[in-house]
Amino acid sequence: MIKKIVCVSLAIASFSLSAAIKPYPNDYVYFSLGNVGFDTPDFGETSIQPSFGLGWGHNFSQHFAVEGLFRYSESEIDNSADNAEVSLSYYTFGLSGLASTGPLFDTPFSLYGRASGLYTIANLYSDGARDGNESGVLFNIGGGIQWDIGDNFWVKGEYLISVADTGLSDFYNSYDGIQLSIGKNF
Repeated sequence: MIKKIVCVSLAIASFSLSAAIKPYPNDYVYFSLGNVGFDTPDFGETSIQPSFGLGWGHNFSQHFAVEGLFRYSESEIDNSADNAEVSLSYYTFGLSGLASTGPLFDTPFSLYGRASGLYTIANLYSDGARDGNESGVLFNIGGGIQWDIGDNFWVKGEYLISVADTGLSDFYNSYDGIQLSIGKNF
């Protein structure tokens, strides 16, 4: 009789505990908007236009995630010497590793850092006609804050900066900016 009571008590306790522990959401998608872009002073004064991005991520735990991303950014260049309308379009595909603090002090906020490898295709347009292109790889780092809005949605604000590159010597001098992302967990 005592064994049955102990077994039933353990079963109820383990069921209650598993119901109380909420699993961390594994997969998520997000949309980002920011001014992450490329500065190209060799062509003239650069005006970085808004950047747009889409991404998918997987949380391995509340402290580590991996993301795949696509980002489009554009730079308009004031090249008054040639009196030409010059712009550069950048298509970026990448993979990022993210490390997070997890929730800070029982709040919905957490801090995180990221390291990314990005394959980038740059196209130069002069007076509306494509005038050149190149591609290469960027390595960037960044960090920011995440706000979990309930169980299914979150917002991230972050700063990104390039730390190394290969193959983009003509259409790129520096790469940085801020980004705001809105995501949904699955």
